[in-house]
Amino acid sequence: HGIINTPRHAGVDVVPMLAEVAEKNNETLILVGGFLEDLKKIRQNFIIKHPKLDCITIDPGIVDENHPTINQDVMNTIAKSQSSIVIVGLGQG
Repeated sequence: HGIINTPRHAGVDVVPMLAEVAEKNNETLILVGGFLEDLKKIRQNFIIKHPKLDCITIDPGIVDENHPTINQDVMNTIAKSQSSIVIVGLGQG
C-alpha cells in the first residue's frame, strides 16, 4: 500500500559521513540541537577527526514539542552560513 522498501539510516551512522563530505567539499557543517556542553564535545571530536572541517554548533534552546518552531535568530544564523549541510537533533530527553 504505497510503502517503499528503502533502508533506514540512523543518525549515528549518517552524521560521521556528512562530516567527511563537508570537509572534502569545503562545506560548513551546522549542528543544531542538544545541550551546549554536548555540542562543544561533538564539534571538538569532528575537528580532531576532520581538521579542515568548518563546524558551527547552535543551541536553539528548549523547543516546545506541541509548537515546534525554531527561534528566528537561529534560522538567520543558519541562512547566513550558506551551509548545505545542517544536522538537526531536537530529541526529547
